[in-house]
Amino acid sequence: MKLDPKTKGMMIEHIKAHNNYPTTRDDIIAACENMSEFTREQKDWFASALPAGTFRNADEVIRAVKW
Repeated sequence: MKLDPKTKGMMIEHIKAHNNYPTTRDDIIAACENMSEFTREQKDWFASALPAGTFRNADEVIRAVKW
């Protein structure tokens, strides 16, 4: 899925601001579920793009989804 720059920027901001690191993929996905700013399709894309694991910081998450 190709994200427009605005949506991508909003997702990055949420990754940085709405997670306590270190955190796991499951915790990140759970936090995303409550965000009304994103469509179901966008949330599903993010969930499929983020590999399993524990992330020490937002930069690791961003790299993991290949942004």
